[in-house]
Formats: sequence, C-alpha cells, structure tokens
Amino acid sequence: MIVERVKKIYLLYAIICNCIYLLLFNLFFVKNVDAITIKDLLNREIKIPEKINNIIALGPGTLRLLAYMDSLQFVKGVEALEKDKSMLCKRPYALINYEYMKKLPTIGNGGPNMLPDFEAIVSIKSDLIFTASYTLDQIKLIQEKTNIPVVSLSYGNANAIINKEIKASLSLIGLVLNKSNRAQDLIKYINSTIMDFQERVPTNKTINIKTYIAGLGYKGSHGFTGSTPYYPPFDLLNLKNILSNFPEFIGLNHIVLDKEAILLLNPDYIFIDSNGLNIIKMDIKRNKRYYRLFKAVKNNHVYSLLPHNNYTTNIENALINTYFIGKTIYPDKFSDIDIEQKANEIYQFFIGKYIYSELQQNGISCKRLSFDHDCIAW
Repeated sequence: MIVERVKKIYLLYAIICNCIYLLLFNLFFVKNVDAITIKDLLNREIKIPEKINNIIALGPGTLRLLAYMDSLQFVKGVEALEKDKSMLCKRPYALINYEYMKKLPTIGNGGPNMLPDFEAIVSIKSDLIFTASYTLDQIKLIQEKTNIPVVSLSYGNANAIINKEIKASLSLIGLVLNKSNRAQDLIKYINSTIMDFQERVPTNKTINIKTYIAGLGYKGSHGFTGSTPYYPPFDLLNLKNILSNFPEFIGLNHIVLDKEAILLLNPDYIFIDSNGLNIIKMDIKRNKRYYRLFKAVKNNHVYSLLPHNNYTTNIENALINTYFIGKTIYPDKFSDIDIEQKANEIYQFFIGKYIYSELQQNGISCKRLSFDHDCIAW
C-alpha cells in the first residue's frame, strides 16, 4: 500500500516537473527560436521577432516607404509632423492616410535629426522600429532607451527616384513584414517606368535645352533660389540642368543660389516645385522686373510641378513630374500621355488611390504658369 502511494506521489511529482519544464521552455527558449537575424542598410546584424505585428516609423521618409509597401496597418505610432494637415497635399501617402494616422499615438515631433519621445515609444510596446534617416549613434541611443530593435533603411541620395539603397530598403521591409512580392512589384514598376522614359527621349547628350528647377524642398520650403545640380527628371530626359556642370556643386543635394547667377545662366525652361510656389509668387510681386528678364518667362516656358521632396522624396510625384516635363519639351515623344490619367495610374499603384484631382483643387499640379504684370497665376 505504501509502495503504491509512493509510486503515485513520484508520478505526480514527475508530471509537475515536466509541466514546469515545458512552461520555462516556452518562456525562455521558444521566443528565441522564433527570432530571426537580418542585416539592415547600415550593415548591422539585428535580431528581430519572426512575426511582426506592431511597428514604429521614425524620421524623414520612413512612413512613406511603409505606405508604398502597403504596410501602414502595422504602424501603431507616428510623429506629429505626419499629422500636420497643412502639409498633407505635399506628401500623397499622408493625404490619403490622414484619418488613420491622426488616431495613432504621437511618438515625437519628427523632423530631420529630431530624436523621438522615448517614453511614448516604450508605452506602445512595439516589436520593431524602422528609420530611414538616423545615424548609427542615434540608432544605438534609441535602442538603448527603448530596448526595441531599430532597423535602418535608406534613400541614398536625397533626390533619388530609384537606386540600390531604395531597392534594398523596399526588399528589407518586404522580408521583415512578409511582403516580398510587393517589394518586387514596386521595384519592377519603377524600373519599367524609367525604361519607358529612356525609350522615348533622344539619347544624344548634346541636346542644348537648358532647364532649371526652382523652389525645390529640402529640410523645409525654399523660394526661387532653392535648387539642385542633381534632379532626376532632367537626367532621365537627357536635359541640360544649368547647375550640373559646376565642380563646386558636385555631391550637393540642395543649393541656395544667388539670384543674379540664375539670371546669368538664363534657362530656356523654368520648372517650379509646388513646395516653393507660394514663396516664389510673393517674390515675383516684389521683384517683377527681375523675373521679366528671363527668356523662359518671355517665351511662356514656366511650369509648376508636384512636390518632389517633402520629408524626403515623393517617388511617385517624381515619376509624374518626369512625364510632364517630357511631354512639355518633347511633345511628339509623349503625345500618347495624358498627364492626369498617367498621374492617377501611378498614384493608384504606389498608394492605392486616384488623388490628382484632389491635389489640383489644392493648387498643386503639373501645368503651365502664365506670367502677367502682377504675379504668376495658376
């Protein structure tokens, strides 16, 4: 009798020990089995959960890439800047997702080189943080303060439409969020669109059409003197950017020029980024005589474009701008392109909605600007 009781006690003890073992195994080991190691755009090896349900996007351009990847449903906290209604039309992804984003917790003000609110991030209990702009030291600090893995993405050049960094960033998001097919589709679409430009325009580099992009956004809005020697739409269309041949501008993403220097270069075509259009309009009212000296103004070759940079590059806007510039300067090569139709096709692919008419209603579009005695009218 005693032996049977001992056997039962031993069996019960074994069962309890086994349950405790399984519980401890699940707590301390299964989580590690479900972790994976990835390499980010700073070439850092990072352990992240295999299944991601909750992410945060920090810094310029990060939320945009997630929107392109149809992944905003994973985002559970955003920067205050992403909720700024006055800027929505300058970032298409923000315009169509405003109702979703305004309800999310705010995890900092946002902006270039602005660190987030660490306590707000911790309270969200995120699985992962994506950033496309922070330095290595800043990333280490964010990880230290939040104990959350930070994955670095990149746009490479600030004005880029597509490059190896953007491709790698889309692919990495696809890997982490199980959306690799979407990443491949995006890269393929951008590449095929660029190939379309290359098949339409002359390849002869001696084309002597001088172009200038004014009002280009960079860490805020700029007026007529804000420009760049590296503007992809001009490069893709083999157009001569009046700033591209100056050695002192090599490697610079954005330049603020002297007004007289622009007049001296006297471009054939002036394109104005909508980021700076209102600033330029006010300047024209004050300095009408200066603007009337440009041959582009005299020949009625001044045009507005969609915002290229606003919290880094709007890649879809850059593609639409390229079609518009191509149709403007090479009308016979782009005769089959209806800009509104093409814009909506591109918007639909990148962010899932036709929004060109909505942008037009807010004074943002690709169009010729007429110069009169008072101002540029649009």
